[in-house]
Amino acid sequence: MSRRLRRIEDDDRKLRIRHHIRIKMPCRVPINEIVNDYVRTLRRFNKNQRITRAHIQKWAPSVLALVDHFNSNMKRWMYGVLEEWEYPELDEYGENPSQYYGIIHLGRCVKKMKGIYELFTKERASIEFIMSGLGGFNKFIDKHYEKYYRRSEDYENLTEYQFEYRTSY
Repeated sequence: MSRRLRRIEDDDRKLRIRHHIRIKMPCRVPINEIVNDYVRTLRRFNKNQRITRAHIQKWAPSVLALVDHFNSNMKRWMYGVLEEWEYPELDEYGENPSQYYGIIHLGRCVKKMKGIYELFTKERASIEFIMSGLGGFNKFIDKHYEKYYRRSEDYENLTEYQFEYRTSY
């Protein structure tokens, strides 16, 4: 997990547990857009050129596997009973939640992968594949996280008194 993604996940946990603050949905910058931006940095694509699944498969297969893992397991492993109650829109987002959920949820997913790896032996090969190819993606997140994460804009009703608002990264 990248240093910035770990920090985002820590902030998220504190905001959810200590202050009961929800993430604004759909997210300002969805996971699919983050991945497309990453693939654009790997190869020269026109700014208006559409990044396809085939492009991602060719240039960032581990990142595509991460997105697929997120989409197929998000509801099962990402949320507890309380969050399902808080986010009734989970069912509305259907088969491709990565077009609605953002970097905060990606941080939750990556963090939970270690536990999934240890508990579910059938998942180990796919998780090893994902984790082995995330080095470049982690560097990308560390470099560009400010575009994808703005605490004051990504959470509902966040005030400086509810959290260490001026914390620098």
